[in-house]
Amino acid sequence: SLLILQNLSYNNFVGAIPEEIGNISSLTEIIFGYNNLTGTIPLELSQLQKLEVFELFHNNLSGTLPSFLGNLTSLCRLDISSNDIVGTIPEEVSLISSLYAMNFGTNRMAGKIPHELSQLKMLESLELFDNNFVGTLPSSLGQLPRLTKIVSKAVLHVNIKLR
Repeated sequence: SLLILQNLSYNNFVGAIPEEIGNISSLTEIIFGYNNLTGTIPLELSQLQKLEVFELFHNNLSGTLPSFLGNLTSLCRLDISSNDIVGTIPEEVSLISSLYAMNFGTNRMAGKIPHELSQLKMLESLELFDNNFVGTLPSSLGQLPRLTKIVSKAVLHVNIKLR
């Protein structure tokens, strides 16, 4: 059978994201918002080459943002906001040329914002608020033709002009 959409928000699910989801090769959307999921993002999800929407907002996920996200080249929306994700934004995210919205808000991520994000020519929205990022936003983000929204909540020094 063909499974395209899996919106399982607001279901009070608890526990880890099942690794077996990585076996559903036809899956294009995972929306698990507003649950009580814990643990890390499973490596098995790296097999979901058709995934376009990956939203895990408002859970209790931990660990780092996996670099395999860069292999999900069909991804358009990525939202891991309101979790307990730590570490940096992996440079590999810049390989997802179709990505137009990223929300990393309200986690415990840190480090500098990678200048490689300026390779995301389709990017319209970048949300970074309530984290521990340091430094300045890369000025090259100002060259992105579609970027109209950056939310950083004054954690970073902003020295760019959006088009």
